[in-house]
Amino acid sequence: MHRFTRTWTAASFRSLRLPTSSNIILQSSSPQPCCRIIAQRSPLSTSRRLYKSLDTPSPTTTSTITTPVPALILKPYINFKALSQSEAATAAMAKNIRDRNLPDSISVASVNELYATVVERTQRLDKARAERNRTAAEMKALFSGGAGKGGKKGGKKAGSEATGAVETGAGKTELSKEAKEAKRQELVERGRILKEEIHAQEAELAGLETQLYEQAIMIPNTTHPESPIGPESEARLVRIQGVPRLNPGVKAYAQPGIDLTSEALGGAGEEGRALLGNVSEYPLLDHVALSKHLDLVDFESATAVTGSRWYYLKNEAALLELALIQFATQRAVKAGFMPVITPDVVRPEVVQACGFQPRDEASQTYWVSTVAPGSPKAVSTEGAHHHQHSALCLVATAEIALAGMNLNRVIEESQLPIKMAGFGRAFRAEAGSRGAEVKGLYRVHQFSKVELFVVSKADPGESDRILEDIRTFQEDIFEELGLCYRVLDMPTEELGASAYKKYDIEAWMPGRNGWGEISSTSNCTDYQARRLNIRYRTNKLRQPQDPSASNSVVSTEFVHTLNGTAMAIPRIIVALLETYQQPDGSVRLPECLWPFMAGIKEIHPK
Repeated sequence: MHRFTRTWTAASFRSLRLPTSSNIILQSSSPQPCCRIIAQRSPLSTSRRLYKSLDTPSPTTTSTITTPVPALILKPYINFKALSQSEAATAAMAKNIRDRNLPDSISVASVNELYATVVERTQRLDKARAERNRTAAEMKALFSGGAGKGGKKGGKKAGSEATGAVETGAGKTELSKEAKEAKRQELVERGRILKEEIHAQEAELAGLETQLYEQAIMIPNTTHPESPIGPESEARLVRIQGVPRLNPGVKAYAQPGIDLTSEALGGAGEEGRALLGNVSEYPLLDHVALSKHLDLVDFESATAVTGSRWYYLKNEAALLELALIQFATQRAVKAGFMPVITPDVVRPEVVQACGFQPRDEASQTYWVSTVAPGSPKAVSTEGAHHHQHSALCLVATAEIALAGMNLNRVIEESQLPIKMAGFGRAFRAEAGSRGAEVKGLYRVHQFSKVELFVVSKADPGESDRILEDIRTFQEDIFEELGLCYRVLDMPTEELGASAYKKYDIEAWMPGRNGWGEISSTSNCTDYQARRLNIRYRTNKLRQPQDPSASNSVVSTEFVHTLNGTAMAIPRIIVALLETYQQPDGSVRLPECLWPFMAGIKEIHPK
């Protein structure tokens, strides 16, 4: 079995044509781990560190860099051998890619073929380098009078034949001036040819690795064996809590593709009534009409100031946002989660390491730069360099910042699980979204969010249990708010690249006469941890690779990471306004929010 690693420098990144944020750490969850580079030999050994700081220009750089460039922070690992260890493993991963309806360009077979080629080219390059080293040693020995590496001091018969030396009567060898010059010319020519061959092989290897990594980084996490297969319509209904409020004249609501038998609902009774819903005695307004009637949201001013799908919350709506944040955070702290206020801006490599792809053509990510559009720096060589390495991303969820908070960490097993509740703003470009979903507060570009994040041991049973605990916590919050909701076990085509298993929670929104997603929770196993290099020291001891070493060493494993939405503010506001509206147009607030609402229990027209 061949092992392979790649040492990255500024030059090699340019040759690979990959952004510095490219994440070439992949894995598949147990029992079939996917990708990790196992370091042993380096085909491009110009640096001893992966992701070396780029603040020192290469000798060929002519421009002057005046702004320090921060060191890159991710150490990529890929274990290509795990992808090709058996036909069954390759077939399972290929099926997983098909089940997620990913493009045909994502191919495990292509990755395996490219990896085999890269290994062969790496071995050939190693041989050429070894030959170059031997040539250099011979050149040194020629003028020092000694033997090169591996030779015998004194230049006996074998050495004499190799160098063309003449043995003297005293048993020593020496070269004539002419022979020495001829040998020198021979070694110089051999060294020149080897140098050209090595440069050509390095360029070829860099191109092959570019293809290898570009294909390998697209491989997703594996999928839980019990997850439904197919599109969103194949989602499995776990349970319904509460009874939907329906507008007059609406007899029932549609549930395409969902099994609504009494068995699926856990029995008849009140949950069974959810099949038909509860028809209101008066017309139910949507949240846009209610917001205008109650003077809660200003969409028009936000459109003029920023653009469509931005908004101002005001009056009781502003208090309601703060109340929901406090409510969710306090419940999370009582459940053992550490409160964290996260940065809303992160490096793009952290975004990609979490399974997001901010460099896609239809990017959902907002970018931030310290270079103003149209400034001289934006078009200069220096400015372009500065822009490239100072560009940051606005996070789409606090999950990204919470995951990044642990990057390059080695955690003691006794500290696990680590439970965090992070508050931050979420920014989403929402490219391509249209229709009724973009109306009002349901799908906006910025919103406040309380996010749950857990770091656990690399035990599938343990992380699955924590996933259920997070879901139970979410349900408790929404039940305390008095919302009608349902829980769905999401199918393969609805899983992000990092998700092994995912639940969605949807609230009934009378103004939509349908369900709207308000929360989700995912088990990402060690997909994110392998990309962010988050490990923990286990209680297991492993023997060192060197048999002569007497001491065993403590082993480390990649952690599992899980995430879940505790409170996505705008959609909860939508659900609350539409659920708790009263005949006179006022809205009654759930009792659990009263302590955070400055004495306000109902919202009335102004």
